[in-house]
Amino acid sequence: MKATVTDRLYTDGRQAGDLAGGYQGPSRPQPPTPSQAKGWSLEECAYEAGLHRTSVGDLEREARYPSISIIGKLAGALRVKAGQPLE
Repeated sequence: MKATVTDRLYTDGRQAGDLAGGYQGPSRPQPPTPSQAKGWSLEECAYEAGLHRTSVGDLEREARYPSISIIGKLAGALRVKAGQPLE
């Protein structure tokens, strides 16, 4: 059987067609998370907003989408309008 380009291995074990560790695209600056915006720890931010710390952590990692009520709680804790972006 004839080997194809994707069958060839690099010396570190990756295959030619393997994207792992490859180009991930241009990096762009990330907006600050709610806790970073005030200089709070994740726990402080969660306490001030009346939320559980895992909920705030999930939001910061973009592992879940916030509900309107969570947006309101975070905005109240940060003392910003709910539609105002963090700077």
